[in-house]
Amino acid sequence: MLSYNQMWEAVSDPRDVSVLLGNGFSRACRDRPFQYETLFDAADFGERSSSIRGIFDALETYDFEKVSSHLRAATSLLPFYDLNQGRLEKIESDIRIIKDSLIMAISETHPSRPNEIEETEYRCARQFLSSFSCIYTVNYDLLMYWARNQDLLPPENWDTDDGFRKGALWVGPDTDQNVFFLHGALHLYETLKGIKKHTFSRRGDPIVDTVQDNLRRDVFPLFVSEPSSELKLRRINNNPYLSYCLRRLRQTAGDLLVFGHSLSDVDHHIFRAVDKSNIGNVFITARGNEYSDFNRGLKANAKAWMERPRREIHLVDADTIPTWRPV
Repeated sequence: MLSYNQMWEAVSDPRDVSVLLGNGFSRACRDRPFQYETLFDAADFGERSSSIRGIFDALETYDFEKVSSHLRAATSLLPFYDLNQGRLEKIESDIRIIKDSLIMAISETHPSRPNEIEETEYRCARQFLSSFSCIYTVNYDLLMYWARNQDLLPPENWDTDDGFRKGALWVGPDTDQNVFFLHGALHLYETLKGIKKHTFSRRGDPIVDTVQDNLRRDVFPLFVSEPSSELKLRRINNNPYLSYCLRRLRQTAGDLLVFGHSLSDVDHHIFRAVDKSNIGNVFITARGNEYSDFNRGLKANAKAWMERPRREIHLVDADTIPTWRPV
């Protein structure tokens, strides 16, 4: 496994390296709020709580997408066993309940104020993020967004563009956008005028409070949490912001660091986009023994999905990367 410093020695051009952030980036800052178990404990499944929690128990997981994926598979198979339409509709309803409960749980467990993150942590995160020409993320939370907006902290003159302009309306194709929320985020939402964002402010209502108020009025953030890669891709292709972000990943060149992502099947569409891109080296973070079963599987998936002539896959020791704290 390479160290972070060795990764930078191996890149083709240090000025042209992008990063793809997974849940590990958020957990490196605050582990507990971004664990599946925490989200499961906070989830409210309403009148279906007993049955849905029983499904999680039966599958021995806290992973919302895994449970939804199994339920989706059931809807495809059970018609062959003469299951009546009413039962199938109940399964579809449970899938929607799980999705909505996930969004609510994330908003409830998320740190509520930017000042809950230490200044020293923001300094470190900003230094890390500023190393990359483009930032892609599949995370829904606000941590990276908060870090970007701490513009009084170093590095000086670090500027990013998320494609949003006057009135917080997204106009991405006409901008120098280099920050992309591939699966949406808590602060993004759809309106009749287009995709908008809740803006960062040192005064007024915090974004998390606004999101929670919207959820109580059944106004949901822009979110991709479908139970399979195929369904996620369908959702992405039906949304101008999300489809643009994925298309930009597909058009990326240079090298790429994948930080804190397990390369799970449900995000296969993301790595297909990387495969079709002009990205050279792909560096993937891992922890522990390079030859552990998990890390072997990680590298095997990466090679199967993204390796091609003149592109190499490398593992990078995540513990050598100063994301939120020095190492």
